[in-house]
Amino acid sequence: MEKRKNPLATEFWTTLSTDELSKRLHELGPDDIVFTPEYYCVSSGQTLPPTDSVRMLVSSSSAPIYTIFSGQLGSGVVGGSMNTLADMGRATRALIDEILEGQVTDHNEVRAPTAMVQLDWRQLHQWNIPEARIPPNAIVHFRPPSLLELYRSQPIVGAFICIAQGALIVALLFERRRRQKTAKALAQSQKQATDVARAARLTFFEWNFDSAAPVGPSRKPSCAPNFTKNEFERVIDEVHPSDREHLRSAVQHAIDRGEELNLEYRTLGPDGRPSWVSVRGHAAPNGQARIAGFCMDINDRKLEQLQSAQDRAALTQMARVSTMGQLSAAIAHQLNQPLMAILCNAETARKMLGRNEPSLEELKRILSDIVEENVRAGDIIRNLTALYRNGVTDRTAFDLNELVLETAELLRAELTARNVVTRVELAPELPAFDGSRIQIQQVLFNLMLNAADAMAETKIGHRLLILRSAMKNESLQICVIDHGDGITPTALERIFQPFWTTKPQGVGVGLTISRTIVEAHGGSLCASNRLEGGAQFCLSLPAQTAT
Repeated sequence: MEKRKNPLATEFWTTLSTDELSKRLHELGPDDIVFTPEYYCVSSGQTLPPTDSVRMLVSSSSAPIYTIFSGQLGSGVVGGSMNTLADMGRATRALIDEILEGQVTDHNEVRAPTAMVQLDWRQLHQWNIPEARIPPNAIVHFRPPSLLELYRSQPIVGAFICIAQGALIVALLFERRRRQKTAKALAQSQKQATDVARAARLTFFEWNFDSAAPVGPSRKPSCAPNFTKNEFERVIDEVHPSDREHLRSAVQHAIDRGEELNLEYRTLGPDGRPSWVSVRGHAAPNGQARIAGFCMDINDRKLEQLQSAQDRAALTQMARVSTMGQLSAAIAHQLNQPLMAILCNAETARKMLGRNEPSLEELKRILSDIVEENVRAGDIIRNLTALYRNGVTDRTAFDLNELVLETAELLRAELTARNVVTRVELAPELPAFDGSRIQIQQVLFNLMLNAADAMAETKIGHRLLILRSAMKNESLQICVIDHGDGITPTALERIFQPFWTTKPQGVGVGLTISRTIVEAHGGSLCASNRLEGGAQFCLSLPAQTAT
């Protein structure tokens, strides 16, 4: 048995009076146990025997009681590791027999038998002790007998009768099934073949070029008929002129080499319209001029294939035009931001040049901003073109927190003009992300400007834009949170669809492009409403450290 790390707390109540002992037993908790080897209780001036005293202890105790005397089982104790009085008597008799036989030594003693765990079934259930905790070799008393123990012979006899009857029934059913199987086999096989042929629009045939008489039913112009050599030319006349020679050579080739016949050809109906037929068969061996197989009307399938080919061509052309349209709209939408920044910086520089003593340092900074915005515009065109071409962009390792701060700084003037207050809540020590810095920044631009637009009708002083980064489920997450009116359920379902927008002057490609960029990086972009009001757009990127 494994030794406990924390020994159990043990109390000895051998000096307590009967009343004090009863009180202490009543105050025990569900995690306590009581062990009594033997207790002689004094009640009304009389000494009670151990069994009666144990009953008194059981009636007062709020915890299970264990003992070492088997004679006390049934008085309310759970049980314990114990020997019966009969076992002790046998051991004592063995000692007496040794002494009477002259085997007297200084070490004669009663050899106690091995103690066995004996338990009271009723007390196990009373104290909710599961059976799984009962030792395998324990003796359980007062266990109610099972139905099988009470009526052992009756279930055996009944089971034997049921098995015998079941075996007889199975034998009779098997014999009946065997007799019916032969009678139904041919009919079932024929029915299945008919059903399959009807469902697949098949017609079975046999072409016999050695016989002068027709074989099988009359010929059907729409499908491969049963015919003889004399009728073959009439069948050829109903085949489309472009397919006649192909059919003639294929049939002759299959007969000459004893190979499979598999071809499709067109027949001409009474109205002159062509109808497609598929024929599959195999020539007979040993040089016999006979081909057996099936034919199938495939006119509907052929028409669908031709229509599908036309539809695919049209869809390809539409996709090409749509892609070019999306690319043009996306470039125009994305370039609007750096061009506006260039324009603002240029106007500021022009006004500064009108001063008597313009600040050269300020002009240098403005010109640097113009150059940076121009470079960013070029990166936007290059990266968007690469994204729509094959989804491949240049990737480098960068810090998402730094990118968030940089983007917020670039839009600081625009957000200030809209009376929007920006609050940044960044998680420390985020791992570096390996991706396209310019594309992820463009996503942040779109989300932040959309958040500012969403708060256009919000009261000034309540226009709060929150930028939050976090590590969630092993993914890097950036959320752009606004305090606007939120997103309507209809808009929430369609917000990422191309060219769908609620803005009067909007193009409807910003969020579509943003989701495409994020998914190209192996991440996701989702939108939701907040219980506190407003909406949030969260982009999740796979956490990975660039090597």
